[in-house]
Amino acid sequence: MVMVFWAAALSVAALVYPDEAPHTEQQMTAPIAIVPIRALRKNTMGVEVGLNTLVGAGLHYSRSVTPHLNLETGFGLAFQSVKVGLRARANFLASDFTPFVAAGIMYGTGTLGTLQTSDRGNLIAYKIERSPFAQGTVGLAWTTRSGFCMQTSLGWAQLLRPNNVLIKAGTPTANQVERLTFSAGSGPTGSLALGYSF
Repeated sequence: MVMVFWAAALSVAALVYPDEAPHTEQQMTAPIAIVPIRALRKNTMGVEVGLNTLVGAGLHYSRSVTPHLNLETGFGLAFQSVKVGLRARANFLASDFTPFVAAGIMYGTGTLGTLQTSDRGNLIAYKIERSPFAQGTVGLAWTTRSGFCMQTSLGWAQLLRPNNVLIKAGTPTANQVERLTFSAGSGPTGSLALGYSF
């Protein structure tokens, strides 16, 4: 009789006070929203190395405007001497690991003095002049919950002037022209960046 009474009392309480009725474990469990990593860690500082990269070999900074958009900049040393760059990066996913496309501009200050190179005894003197570039890349970015981040990309860098190599002395061979064009002019890009996000 006592058990029947309490069962009836609980049923009446549930009808009269529905908000105060006992909840099951399933009812009390609410879904947990996972905040995108680039919304938690919006700033990234690191180093970047590679060929025709945004900064050559140097410091790289990235700011997450949204989980799907980053602005990147930095400076370093390259064949064109001191190099700076700025680009926008569009992330396909908001997750920790995402493919991306990016586009931007780079600028090399040019060498201060004259350099030399030799090919089978043919010595020439040359200077790298100011070097503006446009760059487009595709790549992968990974940021862990602890802050470690890694980014790699491939693409193309286009020199925005007819030529940035000035021959000061001598006549370059075909091999020398090819090497200088590959090193200082338009060409494929490949980069690896490691850093910390905060």
